[in-house]
Amino acid sequence: MTPEYEAIISRIESSAAAVRRAVGDAPPQRFGLAPKPGEWPAMETLTHVCQVIVHVYGTRIRRLMHETAPEFADFDEVSVRRAIMSKARLCSYGLPSPKPLTWA
Repeated sequence: MTPEYEAIISRIESSAAAVRRAVGDAPPQRFGLAPKPGEWPAMETLTHVCQVIVHVYGTRIRRLMHETAPEFADFDEVSVRRAIMSKARLCSYGLPSPKPLTWA
């Protein structure tokens, strides 16, 4: 593995650790509450981050490492986020699973 790839992986791992610390410090009952009207609740933000990391960055990074000229399809994040939230699950990163949220 090249030093550049190792640096990218190290940054991803340190970002994941920062998110875990922030989640661990937050009161669980606040995950479904928006901080202000029109803003995303923490659970929706965490779902978005998780989906982008796994389905967008993760897939693209793997393909960039193993393919010469990969082509990437668009990612329908809104539909995926709604499907995940309707099941009240996040990625298996040790994040809480609160009751399902309702969407406008």
